[in-house]
Amino acid sequence: MVFLKRLSITALLALAGLGLSIPLPAQTREISGRVLDETDLGVPGAYVQFKGGTGGAMTDLDGRFSIKA
Repeated sequence: MVFLKRLSITALLALAGLGLSIPLPAQTREISGRVLDETDLGVPGAYVQFKGGTGGAMTDLDGRFSIKA
């Protein structure tokens, strides 16, 4: 009888543990590139962002940018 009681408690705790999800950190990647004009020169000070995104980055003096997404 004690065995069945312990087994039921263990099974209940195991099921409760499965129901709890542990949030994992989102995967992020760094996207970098260069903004060029029609003569292939870097465009300084251009603002780059994802379509529909809220964050972005400004290009440096050579037109290079880097965004973590």
